[in-house]
Amino acid sequence: MKDLLERFSLTLRERGLAKQTQTNYLTGLRRFFKYLGEKDPLSVDQDDIRRYQVSLVDEELAAKTINLYMAVVRSFYLET
Repeated sequence: MKDLLERFSLTLRERGLAKQTQTNYLTGLRRFFKYLGEKDPLSVDQDDIRRYQVSLVDEELAAKTINLYMAVVRSFYLET
């Protein structure tokens, strides 16, 4: 997973995102990977992502935080 984090970090830098945004996105991606446990992030399907979103709602996180974490997942799979 370290390689995937490094690749995503490079993508964020290439996009010219602010340092704090990069930090937030990498933190969000680490959180998603932790949720996945032993599952390979490259074998994730839509149901896994939906369950992750539900888990965030179940934690009673603010909508803004959930939106950030879901944007991270979306960016990871679309841009990396």
